[in-house]
Amino acid sequence: MKINKQKIIQLLKPKYGFTIFMLCLFISILSWFSLQLSKEYFISLRLKIEYSNIPDDVLIKKTSDSIFQVIVKIKGFNILSFNQLYNKKSLAIDINSLLKKGKSQVTYSSKTLLNFAKSQLNINTIESASADSINLYYCKKARKKVPIISLISFDTKKQYFNSDSIFFNPDSVWVYGTDEDVSKINYVTTSLVHFSGLDKPFMSQLPLKAQSTKNSTIQIFPAYTTAVIPIEKYTESTVECKIQSSNNPEFELKTFPNTVKITYFVGLSKYKSIADSSFKISVDLSKNITENRAPIVITQMPKYVKVIKITPEIIEFIKIKR
Repeated sequence: MKINKQKIIQLLKPKYGFTIFMLCLFISILSWFSLQLSKEYFISLRLKIEYSNIPDDVLIKKTSDSIFQVIVKIKGFNILSFNQLYNKKSLAIDINSLLKKGKSQVTYSSKTLLNFAKSQLNINTIESASADSINLYYCKKARKKVPIISLISFDTKKQYFNSDSIFFNPDSVWVYGTDEDVSKINYVTTSLVHFSGLDKPFMSQLPLKAQSTKNSTIQIFPAYTTAVIPIEKYTESTVECKIQSSNNPEFELKTFPNTVKITYFVGLSKYKSIADSSFKISVDLSKNITENRAPIVITQMPKYVKVIKITPEIIEFIKIKR
């Protein structure tokens, strides 16, 4: 074979030397990666434990093990596809047949769990587990019915207001948990939420929360409630009401004047249902301004009414012995 010395000299010139260097470097790196990826590696796979077929009257405690970690042998070429396929995989364990009356714990050996993992995930290269066993803690489920407390706030458009209190459907729910946790729960609350610019009856489904307890097992059923805010357009009206006499057995109270005017807002739908008998007015003697002058207080009124003014707010009175 005749060697063309001229071509060799041309290739060894600086113009081509860097290109040859980079080509050799690329081939070396590619060879190294191929060698490394052809080797076998041991990787850790975290499996989330999902307990299934739980009896209705049994509660799984939060202290139960929830992760089972296994060691899998795999070739480097398959690591990426393996992680994509098995990332966030879970291990289902049917516990119904294993629970024993009067007991509060079940222990699963790593051998049993490895068999579960191999059959459920179809992985034959699982080598070992990171723990000898896992523990499941359970107890009999207790329950109690509790009311719902509102954490809702809202505002309305001009000339609209809530014609009644917020109400819930349902207005009470069942809480489930251990005897200890359930005994600490006296109510559940809605989520903290604000609604703006309401101008008509408003409904919203809201999640419910229980009072927080450490390692709480509390479950709420149903977990949601529908909040109803009765919003409607209001009108202003005035009614004249007689001041009630004192019930004090020692004296009778005579007032000047003996009636006051109540100015209030009321929804249009309830306007015709308001009368002077809808209000009960008395003198607040505990807040005397002078010896014979005291403020007016409303002791009873419809809950769907908003009082904006009392005329007069302060009246004179005399006490007449009985």
